[in-house]
Parts: sequence; structure tokens; C-alpha cells
Amino acid sequence: MRPVQGAPPEAVSIGFVETWIGRVYVVVSRGDVTLVSLVDEPEILEGARSNSTDPVLREALRQLDEYFRGSRRSFVLPVRPVGTPFQLRVWRASSAIRYGETRTYAEVARSIGVPSGARAVGSALSANPLPVLIPCHRVVRSDGGAGGYSPHPRLKVMLLRFEAENAGKEWSTGTGRSSASIRSMRS
Repeated sequence: MRPVQGAPPEAVSIGFVETWIGRVYVVVSRGDVTLVSLVDEPEILEGARSNSTDPVLREALRQLDEYFRGSRRSFVLPVRPVGTPFQLRVWRASSAIRYGETRTYAEVARSIGVPSGARAVGSALSANPLPVLIPCHRVVRSDGGAGGYSPHPRLKVMLLRFEAENAGKEWSTGTGRSSASIRSMRS
């Protein structure tokens, strides 16, 4: 359970969508998505409520449902991830990775101007409060392995394979690169 901090109770709404990985919880505070939990129901401030009328919450749940059904590749939602300036840079770089593709921790580090910062990138990604919306699962190890994933490493592999398949590509822990091989489509 992860607490949501920094918002008064009356400003927090929570909901979930059932997916093939289980329940995905979404927390909205003051009109922005502030937390996505792929594993546990978030522990939120007293007074928070399930609010099926909150338009941002409803839209976030709809878009996540579409993503997990394979019909959505990107998200258009107001988000407010809370992190350090470095974490925010890493999360922006992660958000630029296209659906069905991957980058290594080292590539992300170089893209934000910290060429020796692969481990720091990994740490920043493990603190991502908006998994899937900020696609930290698309960042893999240089040796081709999936690497860590804060909710659960198995979920990362599942998401990588799901996206690669939907993009008509293959993803293998041997190569770590979903953009490396295009799968032939059979009728």
C-alpha cells in the first residue's frame, strides 16, 4: 500500500479497472491523475472516495481499459507525478519511448545528459507513481534483460510482450529490443 500525500481528502478520488494483469487502481487529486497502482489498492487519505462521476477518473479508467484491451497506444490525461527534478526528467524521457519499443537505462541516461547515470535512471524509474501512463516498463537493461520493475518484474515482461505483439513486433529477454525484429503477420 502506498499513501497519497499532499492533497486534502475532499480532493481525492479513487477507482479501478479490471485488466488481464488484475485490478489497476487510479487516484485523481485536484483534477490530475497522481497515482496508478498495478499491484495493491492504494492507501489514501481519510475522506477520499470512490467517485464514479469524477470526469478525470472516468477518462483515466476508460483509457487504461482501452490500453489493456490493445486498442490504445498512448494516453491523453492530465497527470501530476511528484518527484525530484531528476526523476521528472527521467519520466519525461521514458514517456517519449514509443509503444512497442524499448530503450536501455544507459540510452535514457545519455538522452537526459547524464551518460554515466544508468543506475540513477533505474532508481528514478522505480519511483514512478504512474506506471503504464509513464511507460517505465519500456526501459530495459543493456544486456537484453528486462531489468527491475517496481510493481513486479514479471509484470514488466508481460507488458513488453503485450505491446510488442500489438505493434507487430517480437520482444525477447534475449535481445531486450522490441524494435529489433519485425514479426511476419500471418492470416
